[in-house]
Amino acid sequence: MTALDWAVVVVLNGGIVAYSLIAFRNKGESFDWYLAAKSMPWWVIGLSAFGTAVDSGDYVGIVGGSYNLGLSQLAQWWLGIAVGWTVLSFFVIVPMYRSGVFTNAEWLEFRFGPAARLLAVLINVQSRTNVLGNIFFSMFLVLNIIAGIEETTCWLVVMGVALSSVLYIVRGGLRAGVLTDALQSATMIVASFVLWGFVYSGLGGWDGVTARLEAVEEGLSDTLLHVGGYSPPGVPPFIVIFGFLVVLTTYAVINQYEA
Repeated sequence: MTALDWAVVVVLNGGIVAYSLIAFRNKGESFDWYLAAKSMPWWVIGLSAFGTAVDSGDYVGIVGGSYNLGLSQLAQWWLGIAVGWTVLSFFVIVPMYRSGVFTNAEWLEFRFGPAARLLAVLINVQSRTNVLGNIFFSMFLVLNIIAGIEETTCWLVVMGVALSSVLYIVRGGLRAGVLTDALQSATMIVASFVLWGFVYSGLGGWDGVTARLEAVEEGLSDTLLHVGGYSPPGVPPFIVIFGFLVVLTTYAVINQYEA
């Protein structure tokens, strides 16, 4: 990475974190800290949910899977995430938000009793610990392999990112977290379209991608650029699509529900 590349990374990410630390400082009660006094507009909450769902684990895991398996890896996300987020938005987030509960475990207690709350806490702690470990290790891989940074320095950067996140959340509560997520989401969306434009143009469009894959191995473009071909023979397409919907709908709901 060049000096200009690093400048963009530092300015965008450092600027968002600095803005959160300076602009948001909770001065109210626990209701303000946990729920931002229910004052967030819907579009900010939506951007925040998107920012929470997308992390370095996705950029490493899903992109890596797509590199190996092609569009078949992405097809399940296109199908399942759309349905999952619809279910999440209208049947999970809205009822929880209106009920005034602070956590998902409290919501389960409200619905099913104290035993459900205790079980949810135990599961959530294990699940979130695993997810955070994946996120931080994925961040390390990006810095070490792609950026070429020495391992110790990579871990120091990862620790710095984690501590800065804790700092602005503790200082500003949910309001700081939501608005920071929204800013990061906007940055990721714009950057994704810019990156896609440069890559698509540089490769010469779809025909260019096909030609490059065929140059690597004959028939590779058919394997990577088309959905299907990985199920045992005789499996109806409907069953495959239904499986995609079930798996990713569940993932979308549980991932956001815990986060």
